[in-house]
Amino acid sequence: MPSRHASTLYYFASYLTVYFLSTYGLGDVWLRVALLHLLAFGMIAVRYTEQYHSIPQLIAGAVLGSTFGTACKMWSAGVAALGALWSLPALGQLLLLAVILFITWYQVAMARQKNVLRSVHKDIVIITQPLICYSPLMFILPRYWLRWLFPYRALDMHEALHEVFTRTGARAVGFASPLHTEVYFNDEDIIREFTVKQHEKFPKAYKDYEVLRFWGENIVTAPSEGYEWKKHRALLTPAFSSSNLRLVAKVTVDNTNTLFAKWDQQRKTTQLGEVLDVHVDEDTMRLMLYVIAGAGFGQELGFDKSDEDYDKSKFSISFTEAMSVVSKYLLLWIAFRPVFKLPFPALRKIQQGFVDFEAHVKDMIANRSAELTAASAAEKEEEKEAEKESEADAEIDPASQRSDLLSLLLKSRAEDARHNLTDEEIFSDSFIFLLAGMPTTAHSTAWAFALLATNPSEQDRCVFKETLRLMPPVWALGKYCTEHTRLVDHHVAPNIRTTMAIYSLHRNPKYWTEPDKFVPSRFDARVSPPVSAYSYVPFSLGRRSCLGNRFALVEATMFLAKVMQKYTIHLPPGTDLKKLFDAENVITLTPRNGMHLWLKKRNPAHAS
Repeated sequence: MPSRHASTLYYFASYLTVYFLSTYGLGDVWLRVALLHLLAFGMIAVRYTEQYHSIPQLIAGAVLGSTFGTACKMWSAGVAALGALWSLPALGQLLLLAVILFITWYQVAMARQKNVLRSVHKDIVIITQPLICYSPLMFILPRYWLRWLFPYRALDMHEALHEVFTRTGARAVGFASPLHTEVYFNDEDIIREFTVKQHEKFPKAYKDYEVLRFWGENIVTAPSEGYEWKKHRALLTPAFSSSNLRLVAKVTVDNTNTLFAKWDQQRKTTQLGEVLDVHVDEDTMRLMLYVIAGAGFGQELGFDKSDEDYDKSKFSISFTEAMSVVSKYLLLWIAFRPVFKLPFPALRKIQQGFVDFEAHVKDMIANRSAELTAASAAEKEEEKEAEKESEADAEIDPASQRSDLLSLLLKSRAEDARHNLTDEEIFSDSFIFLLAGMPTTAHSTAWAFALLATNPSEQDRCVFKETLRLMPPVWALGKYCTEHTRLVDHHVAPNIRTTMAIYSLHRNPKYWTEPDKFVPSRFDARVSPPVSAYSYVPFSLGRRSCLGNRFALVEATMFLAKVMQKYTIHLPPGTDLKKLFDAENVITLTPRNGMHLWLKKRNPAHAS
């Protein structure tokens, strides 16, 4: 067929398609999809036709399309512009075709996901963006690159989402991307449904935590509906005992006293008189590292202690250094593990920190297991001698009296033959102690300092629960829906990620008066009504709630009580409050700009 006739047929088919779609209103999405397909096929036809209309003829063709309306004009202009590209090499055409097909797929996929979200509730607020908020790219690309293109990304998502909830008054906000749908709820009735009443239909989104399985299965990565999770839970629960909490309190107080000695070396004279110039976020992180080392692993570390007497034939660095490396570079190491094996000194040093952390903890596991075995054998021997020796005269083996988490976990394993964890799994759980325990409490106590500095009238009150309300350690927690489920008046389809928007729930005016204001008396039962268990969830809800919540509360309240007995907290002149409270989601809500504050000693009468 002559190329002129082929071109005429192509124009005619294009006009008919656009006219049909425009007339019968099949939707903007499908109109765009059809146009893109025609554009792609037209490009191929143009390229392989022996001769074609001149550019003026193509432009004239665009004008001739006026009888079919604006859409036809635009289509004709698009074909005309495409005709000018007929001389592109084949590779260029294939690349252009790939782009067109990708855009087509994107439009169809996004339309499908939006329809899924519309079925949840007629009033749901739907937000679309090409990447999900916690895509790895959202963490590694510079913030200023993404702010305009992807306003909803994990690092800043808590505030952006809360603004949507506040502005719209919605109870549900849905996010759609081509491969993902997610619904955030800030309503306590709906949250109670999928975390407690119908929890079996909403297992934890454990696939999101698979990156933490590199050292074996653990309490966080194990699916909640399986035996593995029950095994870990059964053995870990006894470890968080009252004896461990007593150790937490002692280690916290001891290390707080040595921190005070360190602060006393940071005096400076100001308009307030003599103050202590401190970087609170750095000191709380270090303090909680020492508390985890002592109460979690049984290692006596501190601001005034050194563990440089480690076995240098086994380890390259001390346990303190290894824990510091792990806590500082954990997120980068998880995301880019292969990179740290490259032959660059700085990267290899970080990699060695993780290797030595594993070696130190596994050495502890081996030594404690041997101690427990020996203690068990000694107890059996004592039973044989029970008739000859009274209990008062019996010696207590110190190995059986250890109350750190690692020792209690090993003891629990020895006493429970039904739920036997391997050494690898115990090490993996120990890693979770560090990952979950240290930044959570360190950052929460740092936020407490900032809130107290900006609310000096509240510095004689119990403040930590109110701190966790305003700045929860984890801003949101997700689950996955496994079947069609009704949540109050919302309908959730399978495979939708269903998420508690904890940051927004804690600031929902439906449940909190003056929700953005720091009011510690909310949690004082003497002056305020009881707080609902479903509107205040800093440690999650249901059977997957945080096992270590009492551990965190004890260390934080002991530390803050000691601090407030001795000091008042002040803002240095010129402090930018917006920068002070600027937070980013790096495992927990983290101060983006550090936390530089002044402490002033109370008078002796108050301190006593």
